[in-house]
Amino acid sequence: MALGLTSTARRLAESVARPPDAWLGRVSRVDRRSISALDPSGAEHAATLPGDRDVLVGDWAWISPGDEGEASVRFAPRYHVLTRAKSSGEVQPLVSNVDLVLLTLTAREAMRPGLVERLAVTGWESGATPHFLVTKVEELSDRERGYALEVIAASAPGIDTTVTSAVTDEGIQTLGDLLSEPMSAVLLGHSGVGKSTLVNRLSSTDVQATQAVRERDGKGRHTTTARTITPLPGGVSVIIDTPGIRQLGVSTRAPLEEVFTDIEAFAESCRFTDCSHTQDAGCAVRRAAESGAISRERYRRYLALVREREFMQRRENPQRRNKGTEYSRFAREYRRARGH
Repeated sequence: MALGLTSTARRLAESVARPPDAWLGRVSRVDRRSISALDPSGAEHAATLPGDRDVLVGDWAWISPGDEGEASVRFAPRYHVLTRAKSSGEVQPLVSNVDLVLLTLTAREAMRPGLVERLAVTGWESGATPHFLVTKVEELSDRERGYALEVIAASAPGIDTTVTSAVTDEGIQTLGDLLSEPMSAVLLGHSGVGKSTLVNRLSSTDVQATQAVRERDGKGRHTTTARTITPLPGGVSVIIDTPGIRQLGVSTRAPLEEVFTDIEAFAESCRFTDCSHTQDAGCAVRRAAESGAISRERYRRYLALVREREFMQRRENPQRRNKGTEYSRFAREYRRARGH
């Protein structure tokens, strides 16, 4: 099995001096003092956790033979790290070396543009290719289904979508075809959206435990408690399951411009390059929202995400916050005094 070994991963692995008799493995689990790594055949091996490195599921490493738990590990550089921003401002790395981020949400969740936008921002920030994966589509009428897809298209332009149903098998083959090329895909979404069920269907096994949603409120339960790699049939790709996310914040480097391309297009016509898109004179974005060229709800959500990103930036660098705030205020007052 290639374990998702792409040309990029191979090139980075070859940039590291290969120890004698070492084999190229993929970190499949990280515990407090040890890691597990998959060898090219898919067999799992244990190794001592290196004390000088933060290890992520998905890392590639040259692993030298040794007694169980004593193998020597030399890591390759990473690419495309999927992270999650918490409301506390902390950015949590989830998995590394991923090529496709499957932004997974139920068909009913897909009707929530705010959630769609936040997922899209997280997907783009990873550097990998984001792709929406809509589950439980059998629960919607044709009209509701059409509306859900319209919401995704309008909220996250430029991201492809696959709809699936574990009940009718719709989209399972399409998703399998998408993963037929060598790659590493990761599932990201709330609990209960069906991530583990999809892993089982794609791998044709029951490698992941699943539970029914709670009857009283229809919400999912935390079945997956750790990030895990599952090799897919064909031996070239893997899929990584992750525990359900509770919070999905915005980091200091959140690429909002990738999601709000419609707003960014209007922003190019603003009078000032540092326009806040709120009260500044000559703001093309605000005019577009007032005229209906941009949805007012989308405009408000955009401003909320911008404020959240700025808040995280101020928390990260308080000194820069004060100077930047004072300069921006001075610049706005100066322009108003000049009648601009």
